[in-house]
Amino acid sequence: MLLLVKRTGGGKTHITRVVGAAEKGITIIVINLYTLSANQMVKFVGANQEYGMVEAPTVDALFDQSKQQYHELLQRANGLPRDTISTIFIFSLPQLLCNHPEFVQMLDNKALEAVLRVVILDEIHLHVQQGTSFRKEIHELRPIFFDRIFDKRRGKLHQKIIFATGTLYR
Repeated sequence: MLLLVKRTGGGKTHITRVVGAAEKGITIIVINLYTLSANQMVKFVGANQEYGMVEAPTVDALFDQSKQQYHELLQRANGLPRDTISTIFIFSLPQLLCNHPEFVQMLDNKALEAVLRVVILDEIHLHVQQGTSFRKEIHELRPIFFDRIFDKRRGKLHQKIIFATGTLYR
């Protein structure tokens, strides 16, 4: 577990990209507002493909624009073997995690197979300070997503979690 507090423009996105690319497999990035993360998503588009495929879809946009592309992403992710050299950074709003059990099931399956390698919770200050009032889905993430992915009864956990923010209050 890592708490990453850096000012805007301080390198949080770079650290996210390096960790995800080094780990390979699936990295899920839970973002609360696309407007806060638009710059972050742009940086993933130009990823170096020299050492393995890197893709960075925004799963919410895929679902809204094309159910077929959404399901194709789920199939690609489901097909990643444990020894993959590919990296899929999946950006998701909390709402999609809370309202699409097939997406969470895919992530849960890949966690069990140790292919879901990194979970990043961006703008963590929104969860800490406004978790029950900002969006009800933030509060629902624990039972729907985190309790499943990080269930210690499964045995050895392989996933890393990074909490990132540019804002930290005392």
